[in-house]
Amino acid sequence: MFFKKQKKAQTGVIAYLIVAGIIVFTTGIAYNWGSPMLEKSTADSNIYLAQNTLKKIGVEITKIATNGGQSNIDFDIKGDFKIDEKTNSIYYLLEIPATMASSKEWIPISASNMWGVYDTPESDTAGRLGVDEPCVLLARSTQTGDNDKYAVTFRLAFRELDDFVAGGGTKIQLEITGNKITSSGSHSLLIKKGEPYTSQIESVYGGDLIIVPIQLILN
Repeated sequence: MFFKKQKKAQTGVIAYLIVAGIIVFTTGIAYNWGSPMLEKSTADSNIYLAQNTLKKIGVEITKIATNGGQSNIDFDIKGDFKIDEKTNSIYYLLEIPATMASSKEWIPISASNMWGVYDTPESDTAGRLGVDEPCVLLARSTQTGDNDKYAVTFRLAFRELDDFVAGGGTKIQLEITGNKITSSGSHSLLIKKGEPYTSQIESVYGGDLIIVPIQLILN
């Protein structure tokens, strides 16, 4: 069963990475040749900020989930910011000049796979405990009503990681108190580890699934 799922996942990843090679670069998104340099520079800066903000949050949440305790992160937003418990993800939405290409499907930026990420073709799998990261940075872009603009969404998605040898797995689960959505400006995010517990549902590849609650307060 695992090898069948793995083959399917790898096929999807290859297709996604081909698209990623077109639209996702070191700063994020490629633009039409005619885009004004100033506008492009601003968009590049905002894309860089979005990715770095989510990466920073991902590192801090992972550290708290592993070591316990709590932490408070200050950050700036140049778009819209949302935390979604259902998809176990944090989103950062930007509007930028039209790109050379776009993808309505999620593309992995920080990892080579999306195993176990909700609402992707690989959601019925799980990452590898001790090999894959518990969170993946994704991106997608869609054209807005304005033909010269694209909505780019970055997503920090948390997923299940399984031990393929011994069995069992672990998963960071986001829990938000208060505001779930905010927009441009200076903000802070309080991150605190809750009490881990065993899920009533087994891990994808068998064995106990340990849920690690991460409590978030967005200000």
